Amino acid sequence: MKVLMQARPDLLKIPAGDTIQILKTKAALEGLGVEVDINLTINPDLTAYQLVHCFNIIRVEETYAQVQNAIEQQCPVVLTPIYWNMKEYLEKTSPEKLNWWYKGMDKRKEVLKMAHVLLPNARSEMFQLKMDFKCNTPYQIVYNGVDPSFYESSPKLFIQKYGLKNFVLCVGRISPRKNQLTMIRALKGTDLKMVFIGSINDPRYYRQCLKEGGDQVLFISHLPQNRLASAYAAARVHMLASWYDTPGLVNLEAGLAGCNLVVSDRGTAREYFGDLVWYCSPDDPHSIRMAVLEAFFSPQIDDLKSYILRHFTWEETGKATFEAYLKLLNSRY
Repeated sequence: MKVLMQARPDLLKIPAGDTIQILKTKAALEGLGVEVDINLTINPDLTAYQLVHCFNIIRVEETYAQVQNAIEQQCPVVLTPIYWNMKEYLEKTSPEKLNWWYKGMDKRKEVLKMAHVLLPNARSEMFQLKMDFKCNTPYQIVYNGVDPSFYESSPKLFIQKYGLKNFVLCVGRISPRKNQLTMIRALKGTDLKMVFIGSINDPRYYRQCLKEGGDQVLFISHLPQNRLASAYAAARVHMLASWYDTPGLVNLEAGLAGCNLVVSDRGTAREYFGDLVWYCSPDDPHSIRMAVLEAFFSPQIDDLKSYILRHFTWEETGKATFEAYLKLLNSRY
């Protein structure tokens, strides 16, 4: 089987969660004997491929064109939407972008109709698609995964480099959607050291975080996986009070490395983590503060590590994706 994966043109230049998801899914599929190429252009020749797998309808313009190209070449289309409704987030942080969001809804609906099968990352994501678009395209749930190596993470490298342990960690691009500024404000007046690891997506927002965080906060722009794993192991709590995530790959990594987790009550996190984590509201600093304090002073949730390892690995993601490919090619949807 030969498959072409397609996504936003800057997928590899500006890496994010979808970059990891695509590369890890590709590797897992290759382990199952699938030949997988990645092409980030709009209208590649698909003659050599049995199907095209497209990702992400939030930034829908390129995905729409890629799916349309596949349909014109009569190539079956698998679509991983990576979708959540951004209305609340934009209303509260960037109301000037609401027009862009609404203008894209028709194209998002059309892309969902053109695809032959959808692979949402949670049932709650599929429910959102049905609510927003009355979507009835066949689907199969494919949960996101995590590298099992995070299970054996050691804090040694991070402690040697930064001299810190038992702190509150947040991994993610520095941006309003990830909501670092509200987290900083929520933990002011506590003695908890905060460490933020991630590239700067919004320089103005970063400067505001830097100003308000002061000495309580350490920013680290990027760490390779082995050092990131060490950061997780050195931390006491990982918090991600974002406006939405599906469910946030860093939550899976941090939980597997041994952190107690504070996660947003928006998005799909509850479907992944159940009652093994603490939930907070991204627009309520008091909610974030209370959740972090409870998580910080609670014993480590040992069940969380084993639960993630049993249910959410890239190997399982690859198997579920491969199964969806086979069903589509055998006309069983």
